[in-house]
Amino acid sequence: MADTHPILIDLPDQLVGERVIVRPWAESDGMALWDAVDRSRDHLEPWMPWVDRYRNPDNAVEYTRRKGAQWLLREDLAVAIVEKATGRIVGGSGFHRMNWAIRTFEIGYW
Repeated sequence: MADTHPILIDLPDQLVGERVIVRPWAESDGMALWDAVDRSRDHLEPWMPWVDRYRNPDNAVEYTRRKGAQWLLREDLAVAIVEKATGRIVGGSGFHRMNWAIRTFEIGYW
């Protein structure tokens, strides 16, 4: 049934490594996401076309809300990469452009 209804696929709430936690974006991550993008803007801009869309903190809050909803619906599986020791957002990743019928997706990260 999950093949035809991806929303029924169970996914872990987080993956915990030695130094990082990988978990879905939460609305409360908005300001931390803004800080991470703004702090890395010069490094990210040549490689990540989406950086230009982050011009104020509201853009990041909108992203975290949208990605949280898309995670629940299994439409896009964007995740935060969180430094375990500090709780600081250090990057993002995710599975995008999914085809649940044949289980293919694109992986993105920064």
